[in-house]
Order: sequence, then C-alpha cells, then structure tokens
Amino acid sequence: MLWRQYGLWCMGLRHEYFTNKTISDPKHWVDLAPGSLDNYMLRNVLGEAVYHLPAGKLTEQHLHTARKMVADSVDVIVILEDSKLLARTLKWALGWCDVEMQACNPNLSHHNTGLPLDVPLFWPKHLESINRLDVQFFRYCAFLTQLDAIMYDVVEANVFDRCADWVRPEFNATVGCV
Repeated sequence: MLWRQYGLWCMGLRHEYFTNKTISDPKHWVDLAPGSLDNYMLRNVLGEAVYHLPAGKLTEQHLHTARKMVADSVDVIVILEDSKLLARTLKWALGWCDVEMQACNPNLSHHNTGLPLDVPLFWPKHLESINRLDVQFFRYCAFLTQLDAIMYDVVEANVFDRCADWVRPEFNATVGCV
C-alpha cells in the first residue's frame, strides 16, 4: 500500500524523492516512515503509542505483548497470503460463501506491484532484517489460524458444507479460493 500511495501521489516528483543518495539508503526511508517500514503489524496491533516509536525501538517485549493481545482478544485472523486457508477462514469463521476469485488472488490486482523496479536488490534483505519481530508475529498469527482450520475441518467433516447448493439453493455453485 505504501508503494501504491507513493505511485499515486509522488511519481511525478520522483526525482525529488528518489535521488541517487536516497535510493541507495533504505535507512533514510525507515527513519522517514518508521510506522510503515519498521514492524508495521506490531505497531498497528499495539496502538498509537507504539506506532509512533522511532525506528529500531520495538523489542521482544512488544512481540510478547502483541501475541498475548491477539490470543486473548482476536476471534478471527485472516491470512491473505495463503489462499486455501483464506477461503476456509472466510467460509467457516465469517460465513462468507460467495467469495469472488479476485479476493483470493491478490496477484490479479494492479495495486500489488511491490517495491518499485529501480529499488536496489539489497532493500528487501534490509527490510527483512529490521522487520524480524513482525515476521515472528506473522508466523504466530498464521499458526493460530492453522489451529482454527483444524476445527473447521472437523466441523465440515461431521456436519455439512454450509455453502453447499442444497443449503443455499439460490446459488448454482460454491465459489471458493482454491
């Protein structure tokens, strides 16, 4: 989303934002927008006070607090990066039977362009290293979602398919993200 907004609002002034110096210095961008580039998920889960901390200031304690908060307070976690798990979560946790394929295939979106093509290849490695806590948090959330998926499988095997045609005769076929 950050790069989409950049493309919409700043592309005409690209020469001012992406100079030879700034394009080769990801730290410049992390310092400029720590909330977007430095452990974005943790910052959002933990609220405004944590969101506005300077780059590099999130700790293992923040990760622990976010994990506890999610485990105690969140009923449904939606993992967009795994289309099969996404489909099961939408169907069983949220009751959404009629999911358009576009919702489950983010690669169809023209907004999913990732980093600009002229960003040096070392950027992703640098961003990965400073987002280590976010990666751990994401894996924890994915694990919780997979545990929920086990429950969905048990229910589906022993009850019925809540989206089957005979349950919802107004629809001709079940639409899923597989």
